[in-house]
Amino acid sequence: MNPVNEPTHKRQRVIDPTAKQNPPNMAVTTKNHTKPEEKPPFKVWTLGELRKQEEPQGWNLVGDYHVTRGSITVLAGSPGIGKSFATLMLAIQGAIGSGNWLGYTINTKFKTLIVQSENSLLRLILDAKRVEMPDMLDDHVKLLEFEWGNISLGNSKLVDALRNLIAEFEPDLVVLDPWNQFADDDKAKETKAAMDGIKHILDAAEKPPACLIVAHHRKKREGDAHKGRQMADLISGSYVMQSNPRCVLCYVAFDPSDENDNRVVMLCPKKNNGKHKGPATAWTLCENGFEAMPDFDYKAWQDGGTDAKESKAKIRLEHLQEIFKAGALTRAEAGKKLEALTGAGRSAVSEALTKRFADMIEIIGGGLLLTLRDEYKPGGSPFDEDD
Repeated sequence: MNPVNEPTHKRQRVIDPTAKQNPPNMAVTTKNHTKPEEKPPFKVWTLGELRKQEEPQGWNLVGDYHVTRGSITVLAGSPGIGKSFATLMLAIQGAIGSGNWLGYTINTKFKTLIVQSENSLLRLILDAKRVEMPDMLDDHVKLLEFEWGNISLGNSKLVDALRNLIAEFEPDLVVLDPWNQFADDDKAKETKAAMDGIKHILDAAEKPPACLIVAHHRKKREGDAHKGRQMADLISGSYVMQSNPRCVLCYVAFDPSDENDNRVVMLCPKKNNGKHKGPATAWTLCENGFEAMPDFDYKAWQDGGTDAKESKAKIRLEHLQEIFKAGALTRAEAGKKLEALTGAGRSAVSEALTKRFADMIEIIGGGLLLTLRDEYKPGGSPFDEDD
């Protein structure tokens, strides 16, 4: 029967214009679910009102607003130099709530959700066995395992599942690793759409989490001379990857020409929150974490000029044999002895100790315990007096 011809008492009114409607911005409650109030698109402030506001407590997670609630930070660098491991160490330090991460102070205790799409379960297991964190903090760090390439922000089931997880776990920091698995293309339109999709997922949290995006640097082309602030220009993809985030951190290889060199440099080419960009720092990526390179000379590393090469050439095998003839030394002890003996700069000394001649034995309270490699150990030092 045609519904139009049905008796009036059998019809059900779908919308009753005489019924009392819910006023705008009020929560609508159903039988099993309460829909959150819709946020207004913007809020208007005067300068006087803003001056009276206090900085929100607990929003500055790392450094001087280098990682901030409600903001995007990009961690960029070449593939295969430990960016994923660096984010894991950040999550652990956040769970502990103190110390520093690659030179940036941990300001508060926070929970981290790592959404990574490239590392297999085996890699996750191996990394978990490399690091240490108190058992009582185990629920402060969660990592997601995906089948390779199985991430698409166009997948509504995945988006809903991520929103539900964020609403339940309430992370203070969400790490997306790596970005190229989330964006369909590297053009501006697609990158902006992916950013909007990520924001939609993060909006499921009651308090806006910080977001750290792990991105790749493209390979330098002939004629490139990027350094300092220009390092942000190397991020693969659209300009949106450096214009949209409030902070860009670059985690780069100390010596890109040597695949066996496990030293890295951390610098900040862009930061729009806070006051200070912070110093560039250098680190040796070890089995269980990062060991700071003492007295790192950023300018000498950045310039890589004649002075650095001449200083490097000053350090020869016999110098190492001399300082190590009495046995193993900590990195700091070896560095001071080598500087005094050769007159070389700090960067050249660090390069010789960590790359050319010495081996790491163990991590101790004073730093790395070093000894000369077996093939370089002499029967007697060439500096000994000739009897």
